[in-house]
Amino acid sequence: MTAGRQSRFGQWAGVPVSQGDTGKNVPDEEKNKVPVKRPQPRSRPLKQDSGSRSAFANPRWIRVVFQPRVAVRKHASLTAPTVTFLDAGEVVEIAEVKAGWVRLADEEKDDRDVSDDCQAWVLQDGKEVSLGVLCEDWEPRWFCVVYEPQVAVRKKPSLQAHPVAFLKTGEIIEVGPLLCLRTQHKSRNSD
Repeated sequence: MTAGRQSRFGQWAGVPVSQGDTGKNVPDEEKNKVPVKRPQPRSRPLKQDSGSRSAFANPRWIRVVFQPRVAVRKHASLTAPTVTFLDAGEVVEIAEVKAGWVRLADEEKDDRDVSDDCQAWVLQDGKEVSLGVLCEDWEPRWFCVVYEPQVAVRKKPSLQAHPVAFLKTGEIIEVGPLLCLRTQHKSRNSD
């Protein structure tokens, strides 16, 4: 991400724009430990763009793990000109995967003012150039409440379970592996 630009996910989640790192040398073992910033709750949710063709499709996301950033290229080629950059830790929506490259979704391209004659490809697997993994598949762990006026947080995954809290429209929550841990814990105790 270039200075002052923000990904579509960052805009949705309310993540503040960062200026990124400028050329810091990072050991190979640290490349996959790039943190994703937790978004801050919004006072009100973003309006859904009903005209966006991917608004209700199953989007795919990647997270940049290579530091300090990766190049976004005009075509899926190392010799293609660079049109912009994505900073380490940035999460972006992709539209296509092809031979170790990923193409940014049109909305991501538009957010970065990439011209229509550019396809906006990012090298995901840098093994070809001795860099390892540059971007990894990522599933968002933060979700924004869009139902009005609120939703119930229940004690168990059942509509009959008692509510323990309520989340208002626009609040952002982080989903954790708690349910899986409970399931594993129960199976150990039953043996």
